[in-house]
Amino acid sequence: MRHTGRTAQASDRVLAVRNGCRSGWLVRAATCVVLVLGSAIAMGSQASATGATGSISGTVTAAAGGGDVSGICVDALTSDGTLTLVGSATTAADGTYAISGLSAGNYDVEFSVSGCGTTGSYLTQWYNNATTSSTAHVVPVTAGATTASINAALISGAITGTVTAATGGADLGGICVDVQQTAGVGFGSATTRVDGTYIVTGLKSGSYSVEFFTGCGNNGNYLTQWYNGQATETSAVPVMVVNGVSTPTINAALITGGSISGTVTAAANAALKDIPDDLRYSLTNQPGKDSYPVSGTSWAVVYDKLPAAKGQQVLDFLRWATHDGQKHCEALHYVKLPQGLLERVDKKLAGIQVGQ
Repeated sequence: MRHTGRTAQASDRVLAVRNGCRSGWLVRAATCVVLVLGSAIAMGSQASATGATGSISGTVTAAAGGGDVSGICVDALTSDGTLTLVGSATTAADGTYAISGLSAGNYDVEFSVSGCGTTGSYLTQWYNNATTSSTAHVVPVTAGATTASINAALISGAITGTVTAATGGADLGGICVDVQQTAGVGFGSATTRVDGTYIVTGLKSGSYSVEFFTGCGNNGNYLTQWYNGQATETSAVPVMVVNGVSTPTINAALITGGSISGTVTAAANAALKDIPDDLRYSLTNQPGKDSYPVSGTSWAVVYDKLPAAKGQQVLDFLRWATHDGQKHCEALHYVKLPQGLLERVDKKLAGIQVGQ
């Protein structure tokens, strides 16, 4: 997580303005320029205020293959629990970096890909091979010296695939894709593009379950699915990820909820004779091997005589909901009212008096 709030003095919260790959306070040779309550002030250099400073240096490589990785953000943050950012750098073409101007003390060092130029899909890491700041190894800095070899080997496993509609085969954009390590804490997520493709990056080696569901821009009537075509996470086919390798063709063909809709509608039609005059009902254990166990309708209690001021608006809404509004049912994971029940609803609405 990026921290843009910096501490200039014990009681002041400031935001630094500097040149560099990321926002943050980086001490230059002369002065820092900071904004305090909207006004710019000049502060003396950190070195002049605190005496000699130290630095941290190292090299970032890919865990798979060992190649140098450029464009990685490297942050030095206080290890006192506040995680105040006090220095940062970007790795060069050969993977090296140096953070200078640091006061003597202990630091947590973070390596991440956000906003510093790399095109790789690497997992954020803290020194030394830690996944969180709380488990990071503290890096000590001594005034006038460089703490060297604070290196990182970044993990870059990935899962890719395409999501389509089971009926017709159309590419589905806006589908949520979540992956969860089956034995561990690794996780990742992505959203399918317009062409149905996706990539989940920065995964450590291991076995993962992959889930596909609506809600990331696509609100179609598609059933949640786990790889490979499974209805539950417990039956999901595990997907293996190896560091430095992209696991391809983890695809999904999503099924619409039409089969459930038909069963519920048929059950309601069959039970019309048992639905009371007030139209409140619950259908349980209807006959037929494919019948849904429990179904019913959303209903509202309405007076049969409504005031003139708002009564017509209420009646107009109820007519819309039971007719034109039915076209929105599938997107909301409801089913349309069966024709026989709709005819009884119309008779009820016709009997409501407005302004009498």
